[in-house]
Amino acid sequence: MRRRASLLLAGLVSLAGTHAAQENRAWWVDLELEGPLSAVELDCGEDGRTQLLASLVRGERVSLAVPVPRRVPLGLEGLASAGLPAVVGEGAGSVSVSGWAGQPAARVAPLVRLLARPRPPVPGGGGALPGLAGLGLALACFLVALALRRRPLASLGAGVLGAAGLLGLAALLAREPDVRRALVLHEGEAWTPLGLVVRAGRDVLRLPAPAAPATVEVRPPGRALVFELELRDGSLTGVARAREAELYALELEPTVALEAGRNAFAPLARVWLRSAGGAWESRGAWPLDAPLPPVPSVPSDQEPEAPPGWLSAGLPPGRPVLVGLTQAEDGRAEEAWVRLLGFRERD
Repeated sequence: MRRRASLLLAGLVSLAGTHAAQENRAWWVDLELEGPLSAVELDCGEDGRTQLLASLVRGERVSLAVPVPRRVPLGLEGLASAGLPAVVGEGAGSVSVSGWAGQPAARVAPLVRLLARPRPPVPGGGGALPGLAGLGLALACFLVALALRRRPLASLGAGVLGAAGLLGLAALLAREPDVRRALVLHEGEAWTPLGLVVRAGRDVLRLPAPAAPATVEVRPPGRALVFELELRDGSLTGVARAREAELYALELEPTVALEAGRNAFAPLARVWLRSAGGAWESRGAWPLDAPLPPVPSVPSDQEPEAPPGWLSAGLPPGRPVLVGLTQAEDGRAEEAWVRLLGFRERD
């Protein structure tokens, strides 16, 4: 019986890892640029393209690596046989692709497998109304105009107001998505020097500066992906875009600096601890440079509070876990979480 339970648990963990692992859509190529150039586009056909703004003067030469959204189902093993993108430069200078560059995905792959968890939920698309709202508005205007058919001026006014409402709704649906609207998860193991930071967004996702995510994932995977990059002072910045899609960017980072005696990571608005036995307890806020707060007193009849369900999904049993929500900053729409496995309250 115990053997069957172990096999079932292994299967579930494997399944979670399979669902967590997605196709990488950021593969890097080496570029050789010579000015004058104002922009470069690398075309990957149906897979998407990379647009690079680079203001180079005459005679200025730059060598750099940039990501392209080529689909490579076999991953690193199939990269050599994947076709290089077509490249076009704007300006009298020259641009060429010299080949595939060193791939950040190669460095992050072992850690992604080790920290195979379901991806964070993607924040909403900024409150845009569903398409049925337009149909409902048009129907309501038609009924009002029909009821006022004996009063031509009132009927005309209802029609004008309805048309204005539909135009306003169309503008709302077509508005630019907020690039700040994202969810960030710092994922790590207490005993490893490196962890992952996962950024999740809808339609558009800001890339870190320099724009070097280890991997970029798109759901559904068939969506065309566009990298919009800018070269400034030798660093790449930019965003990834895919219409009606969920985007995830993963990169390496040092394991978050959290120990029971000191928070050297960031101010945490909420903290939860899971014991090795699986029970969660809330610890409230954890200020920067302070020790872990004690268990607050709560009424005996109150259920213990647990973190959001997606943060407790896919975790290995029998291990302590710390989950925290960082303190919100003024003007930022990003929601940042931390999840640290193997965290011990007593060092």
